[in-house]
Amino acid sequence: MTNPSTETESEQALSEPLDAWSAKLVRKPLANAQVDVICISTVTESSTAENSSGVETIRRKGRLGSVIGLHLDETTEIGPAIQSAISRLSSPLVVFTDSHSEWNRDIIDRLLKAINSSDLAIGARPAQSLASKYNRTIAATLRGWFWGAGVLDPLSPYKIARSEFLKKFPLQSKSHFAEVEIIAKCNFLDALIHEEILPAAPAWIAPNYGRRAGSDKRTLFQNPHFKIQSPEHEPSHGLES
Repeated sequence: MTNPSTETESEQALSEPLDAWSAKLVRKPLANAQVDVICISTVTESSTAENSSGVETIRRKGRLGSVIGLHLDETTEIGPAIQSAISRLSSPLVVFTDSHSEWNRDIIDRLLKAINSSDLAIGARPAQSLASKYNRTIAATLRGWFWGAGVLDPLSPYKIARSEFLKKFPLQSKSHFAEVEIIAKCNFLDALIHEEILPAAPAWIAPNYGRRAGSDKRTLFQNPHFKIQSPEHEPSHGLES
């Protein structure tokens, strides 16, 4: 049974002013907060954002906010498309997923628990062999050295973040390397990033960032931007209306 006095003490502790060091390490829990969903699909896929497994799972939890679908083709600049979707977020939390990945209660419960004490939580898909575990650990180490994004599964379709944090920086990448860029810039801005392996998730596959990723990697390494410009006109970038 829950102790009411303990809950009161916890709430009081969270409401008290924090010193500078504690403020970097403590996050206010967002229990019962609404969750927006940015759901990526390609123009050739028959499934849509609204009927995707991720959206349905969050809807069953009673936490679903807005659903923003991104329909990508070969010409879509993915970073600007994601940033345009982020600018439309209205809920405290946002899930990044795609229209074909399967979700279940274990996945969403783990992510919702993790985001209560972090700014960005990533559910890494399990590697199925020792070779896969070794390769992705090496890749994560290199991403950490060069871009500050040393996570195991940057393209995981199981990610949740605090919306306000994602609105602090622009996205420059035109390929799927934009998902690495999000992690890197969150890290640079002192976000608390949590990653855990999801035992009930589909198997991990090696990341494919797309044909423009080489240019994106060089740009992010040599000239990263951290200040959002205010364009006079913002294109739709494949967003569902």
